[in-house]
Amino acid sequence: RLVPLFALGFLFMGAFVTTYNYVSYHLVDPPYSLSHAAAGSVFLVYPFGIFASAFIGSRADRVGRPRMARLMAVVMLGGVVLIATDSLVLVVIGTATVTFGFFGGHSVASSWIGLRATTAKAQASALYLFFYYIGASVAGAAGGTMWDKWRWPGVELFVGALLAAAVAVTLLVLHRGETHRFESAL
Repeated sequence: RLVPLFALGFLFMGAFVTTYNYVSYHLVDPPYSLSHAAAGSVFLVYPFGIFASAFIGSRADRVGRPRMARLMAVVMLGGVVLIATDSLVLVVIGTATVTFGFFGGHSVASSWIGLRATTAKAQASALYLFFYYIGASVAGAAGGTMWDKWRWPGVELFVGALLAAAVAVTLLVLHRGETHRFESAL
């Protein structure tokens, strides 16, 4: 019951870290050709994540965790698509969108651990964080290979695959046999 949530932690964090690791390189390249300092300022969109954690977490209680986790994966994917445009404004909006989706998705998945774990809740949370950080390491490194071979289109394809896998987890595994009312009662 917990393994799909560990997978979500891996996939969400992998997509997020990969996006942030390589969006600055993308902004230094043409057509933007920003300085390194200007490209690094893209991290100023992080407050969108702070808002997302509380906002999406509260919505998950009402509409169901599988639905919200899936929605956050789709939101992140939409942000990645915006980053691929030639408009600097859309790249910044896309990065903010990825940030919102990630923090919202992580909020849903990490809080879900406590609801699903019937015993050893601390160990279950620790395992979630283990896979979460492994996602950052493994996916971030694999994203570098994609960047080296295909630049941003390769990173976008890789992150898209991670997020498609997150959607699949929410559709195929997490939703099966669970209802919103059951989770809210816990």
